[in-house]
Amino acid sequence: MHSKRRHEVASAGLDDFFANLTGQNTGLRIPAAAVGAVSGVPLDYLFLLHSVDVAPGDALVGLAQFLSIAAPQTISESSALYPFEREVTSVLWKFPDTFYEFILTEDKVKPSGQASGPFDSDSFVFEDSQTPALLYETVHFPAVPPAPGYLGLDDYSPPAVRGSPVLTVRDLRWPWTDLQSFPSLFLAPNANTRFRFYLRIRQTNPATRFHLPIDATAWSKFPGVFAPEDGYLAASQGAGSVLGSDTLQWWRCAGRILTQSGKELRSFEPGEASAAPPC
Repeated sequence: MHSKRRHEVASAGLDDFFANLTGQNTGLRIPAAAVGAVSGVPLDYLFLLHSVDVAPGDALVGLAQFLSIAAPQTISESSALYPFEREVTSVLWKFPDTFYEFILTEDKVKPSGQASGPFDSDSFVFEDSQTPALLYETVHFPAVPPAPGYLGLDDYSPPAVRGSPVLTVRDLRWPWTDLQSFPSLFLAPNANTRFRFYLRIRQTNPATRFHLPIDATAWSKFPGVFAPEDGYLAASQGAGSVLGSDTLQWWRCAGRILTQSGKELRSFEPGEASAAPPC
């Protein structure tokens, strides 16, 4: 008989809002907008969402993408922040001043020893990683970082992606919760291959992005006209907004990779114990 086993890996990493619990959450936090000290242009962050090693006879059969937005607000009683987070579900939605692209690469070169960097930490790694992380080539932190971990950086440059790009996707065509989209992808290499799933993203800047020419009342009167994310953006902008202050930004990113092992197993005689659990 033929037995096909499926395996899934998914992003998990630093989340400062969970620091007093586990410090980890599904996905990776995206730093606030920053402008390069040397280039003077907005920074583009490069995340390694996950990687998998696939052998001949196995295949990569699915991907899933996740992006969320949030408008952190100060809770007056404790001065703590609460993020008011929501998943982005509109396939083509983006902030008006940003872009993102998901990149899948394949690398048939056996990974060599990984170099370490002076700022390596949980979910923040120099050039390449074995686990989900924001990757860096160079980075700078102020004397008093405004946020914990890599979220406090004020200058950054990304490394180059490893391997050969197989797919570059600039939308959310493989939603996080939609398992029916998996059959649309099947990659079966003929040699040992490492697949890496990246996200390159530019953070929005609430201080400089332009305001939508509508307000929250228009969205509430005509909810079917706008994407849910546009309603959230309208609710956050301008003086007297529904939210206390305009802090809406990209919040978390994540990726899932689904692989399949298609090894052929012999049939078993009656009464013989199976060498593997049923799939």
